[in-house]
Amino acid sequence: NWLSAYPNEGTLDYFGGRFYRQPNRVHLVRGAAANNFKNAKTLLFYSALCFAFRKSQNLTIEEALSESAFAQWQRWFKNANFLYVVNHFAQHKEVPDAGFTGATDAYNNFFEPFHKGTTSRFRIEDAYEAFYPDQRQWGYLAQFWRAPLHYFRTVLSIEASRPGEYGKDCFALFSLYEGWDTFIAIIQNGILFHEDLLKIQDVLDCQTLTEDEQNLARNIIFDHKKVSGPENDFYKTSFNIMEKLLLHGTEGKTVKESQDFASVFTYKHLQNKEVNHDQEYWWRILISSLAFDCGIHRLYSILGELAEHDILVTAKFKEAIEAKVSRWLAKNDIENTSLENVRESWVAKNLNSFETFDTLYKSLIDYRNFDTFIDGIFIGYLASMTELPEKIVTSDTYLALTDEYHHFVPRAFFRNRIDHKSDFLAFVQNTVIRLIDEQYEFSIVRMGYGQKAKFILIKDEVTGNYIFQINTRKYLENQGIISMIDACLSLWGTAGLIEH
Repeated sequence: NWLSAYPNEGTLDYFGGRFYRQPNRVHLVRGAAANNFKNAKTLLFYSALCFAFRKSQNLTIEEALSESAFAQWQRWFKNANFLYVVNHFAQHKEVPDAGFTGATDAYNNFFEPFHKGTTSRFRIEDAYEAFYPDQRQWGYLAQFWRAPLHYFRTVLSIEASRPGEYGKDCFALFSLYEGWDTFIAIIQNGILFHEDLLKIQDVLDCQTLTEDEQNLARNIIFDHKKVSGPENDFYKTSFNIMEKLLLHGTEGKTVKESQDFASVFTYKHLQNKEVNHDQEYWWRILISSLAFDCGIHRLYSILGELAEHDILVTAKFKEAIEAKVSRWLAKNDIENTSLENVRESWVAKNLNSFETFDTLYKSLIDYRNFDTFIDGIFIGYLASMTELPEKIVTSDTYLALTDEYHHFVPRAFFRNRIDHKSDFLAFVQNTVIRLIDEQYEFSIVRMGYGQKAKFILIKDEVTGNYIFQINTRKYLENQGIISMIDACLSLWGTAGLIEH
């Protein structure tokens, strides 16, 4: 699966957060998972396009494309994709989904004069170089949004122009639009005249879906045809979990934005609040791991600031960490510094209400707040201690979410490694040393798998100091799980399922 984050592609992942949360989103929303798939019209548009092409070629759904038909399909798709994205950008200065790239250059350098009426004729292929550079050629396009389009059974294969079970319904709706025939003629010949641009807005406009589009989108999202069976039942349950929070909030506080949801799932996990459905445990476990990831990255940003000419002096950073621990304890009004006492005091202060915790959480996920690293580490420690029902901890999903393979996940990292009677400073110092030494070991293992991990520091066994192996000094965790929540909310909002 191209979304798995396991191949040696994409951004560097020093602690495996992306390796962990991205593929495991399947346990939250199944194959519908995508960080930026936000617009329900996208489900309908590409499905109608695939069905229309096969209809134009007199092909059944199952028939393979001939070489000439495949060449024509590529032209259809590239032209249609360009119009869908750039037309929206021209009107709203944004793309339908964040994953669509190239719109800015294509608009500014090619489409703008036509859109503003300076020219009356536009040849779409003239903008291909800007919109479809080398990294966005056919292989990229063919897999774009593969997971959600396939999961919702609207497109089974872009490459083969194969619509899913809802393709006929999408085509039936779009073919009623006044501009549909004009749109098809444009993508066939690749020429757009200014007077035609208004005609095809009913096909392209995805800012606000029509009532018919929303009805069809809802039928697709909740699988009216019962194509997916239990898979969609799982998805519906997750929708219900999210909708309840959206409608009722928690502890009197509104839960509306994607960051609110990440905060409340983490809070409920630490509080071990009762769930309405067992499926919510997976949301809590996966999303709460982000707080620990934030703490790790803030710590490494601090270490980066302490380095001198690539050298991180052990005595110096231990002294700095000790000073930060002292300030953190004072800020939290904690005097007795045993780990057990600190845990009780921190919980009493920060988990006494969702509003209090939410303020802390929003500060933690802000990349600029380095000093929240202790809170992030501490949340990871607390998350590892949450007691869960036996049916949960013996399930395959739980094992997948807490396996030792994902080393920097709270339960895996802290499992059987903590003396709860120890001094709090010793706990933090030991955790920092582990996060340094074990990041090196983790990277060696992951690079052996062909993943794009990399070790940050190596220890000089002579001096006991550490040496930076990369130029980066500021570290940013991947917060894609929050983007996924936002995508879900946006998708449901455009379909009229929720107000968002």
